[in-house]
Amino acid sequence: MSEQKERLPLAIARQYAEEAYGLICASCVRIDIAGSIRRKKADCGDIEIVCAPKFEDAGLSLFGEATGVTNLQLARVQHLISEGTFDHRPDKNGVNCCGAGCQRLRYKGFALDIFPVIPPSQYGMILLIRTGSGDFNKRFVLQKAAGGQILQTGMRIEGGALLSFGKMIETPEEADVFKAVGLDWIAPEDRK
Repeated sequence: MSEQKERLPLAIARQYAEEAYGLICASCVRIDIAGSIRRKKADCGDIEIVCAPKFEDAGLSLFGEATGVTNLQLARVQHLISEGTFDHRPDKNGVNCCGAGCQRLRYKGFALDIFPVIPPSQYGMILLIRTGSGDFNKRFVLQKAAGGQILQTGMRIEGGALLSFGKMIETPEEADVFKAVGLDWIAPEDRK
């Protein structure tokens, strides 16, 4: 059974998004609200946030061995779940998704998806994809043979990065993605 999406007016969805943003922004190097809220749709079915997590050296063990690094953004989200601010939002098979690469949650009963950008993913590419729209993304990310209209010969998107003949193109900003494919930047509200 598929999840029925509640839709909220843009003003309420934006308020919830800004609140969720505020709850995790200190644990991120960078963070943006994406999706239909960024596209300024009249009503929104979810909140989408793209972020670049902060990492912290976890220190040394009792034996002086490095214990690794801590993803502060993921730790913050897990804390917010434990205190009841965020809730898990299981997929259609009842499986929770709350890891380093994607966090499928609820905030105030409304769908919240957080997409941390972990290298080799590129921030600009992930922000573009998570802003949408779905139809815009299909035209943008698919090869021409599969119905796409934008990627040039030899280009593909893999793991959240834009590749040209197998070499990653740095896209820290959305404008870098548009430039790499030979397009002028398109404002989110015009991505139809």
